[in-house]
Amino acid sequence: MYTAKQFALILLSLVSAQNSTSSGPSDDPRYTGSCLSTKYNLTDMSRIFGLENIPALANIPGLDVGRYDFTVDYNTHLVNVTSEGLQLTIQKNGDQNPSAPRVSTTRFIHYGKISVTLKAPAISGIVTTFIGMGPQLPDSRFDLSKANPDGGDEIDWEILGKDPMNIETNVFFRGFQELGPRGGYHPVKGGVAEFHKYTIDYQKDKITWLIDDVAVRTYTKTDPTALNSPNTHGIPFFPDRAMKVQFSLWSDKTNTWAGGAPAWPAGSDSAYAVYKDIEIQCYDDNMNPVPKWPLNSQNPDYTPTAPGQPTIAVNGTIPPQAAVGGQSIAPATTNAAANPSATGASGSSASSYPTAQASSSLALQISSGLFALLLVNIL
Repeated sequence: MYTAKQFALILLSLVSAQNSTSSGPSDDPRYTGSCLSTKYNLTDMSRIFGLENIPALANIPGLDVGRYDFTVDYNTHLVNVTSEGLQLTIQKNGDQNPSAPRVSTTRFIHYGKISVTLKAPAISGIVTTFIGMGPQLPDSRFDLSKANPDGGDEIDWEILGKDPMNIETNVFFRGFQELGPRGGYHPVKGGVAEFHKYTIDYQKDKITWLIDDVAVRTYTKTDPTALNSPNTHGIPFFPDRAMKVQFSLWSDKTNTWAGGAPAWPAGSDSAYAVYKDIEIQCYDDNMNPVPKWPLNSQNPDYTPTAPGQPTIAVNGTIPPQAAVGGQSIAPATTNAAANPSATGASGSSASSYPTAQASSSLALQISSGLFALLLVNIL
């Protein structure tokens, strides 16, 4: 049998584990994910929620992730549906960097296999992306003041229009932008201007990138470059948190890696990428394919689209049911030209969470504090 002191120490260790900043609440999808295995043919706007200037990776209060599969995070007027798929346009913007949109999944995927079929503009200065991006969340093991506050764990496919016969892969951890050592370059048969299937197979101990179902790279927790980060002190530089899938185009005239200012075709001031479909296969905690993971209230089932259901937010709220004309997403505010500065990563930020979640977290902190006071008396 345990003495009162031994029992108190055991309970204290459990409370400490619960409050660890390297993990999170068991029902917070930013930590646990909210994955649903399915294939989306991107030829229908009815399941895309458009709201200008959504904070990166924010959880939008009232947004039904069972009803909406994607958000347009900014520049909604540059997203359209064609017979080929979801078209994202990048457009000249005077002397500023070009305007372009970003599309994100509403759900977070912890581990899983994500495939996207897309074609990209072969134009120098334009970068087309398909990435997994997690928000920057607390982790007391690292000095996050040295990290990008707008980025967390990240897995990339990036297409540089200046190099249209190849594609790049990369991986980042906790927002540390250690450029170069963990990147890869891979030939694309026929070039990036044709449709190809690009896959990220994100598992607990390895990440595999595939082109047209052929593996071109695998990165593991024991890779030498994963163990030599100056920022992680021997902890593998390897993503382990939930992410949203994001599509985007961007250009930065000062970024030589990306090709500088776009080399627009004669007589044109825009270009576009087309995302034909996305297929998601969720994994459980043992890396087994499952229809859905995790099984909790924050991961609802698919909700069929109601006829006439709007896809636009008005003044930051979901409007009452109304008919939606056409297949374009109109901007939800007058600030349609807004476009965050491009950095080579889509960016993320610590996001607000529904009040009930915050209240639960606060209650846990309060109860933990009271419990600690009790232990002082016991010990």
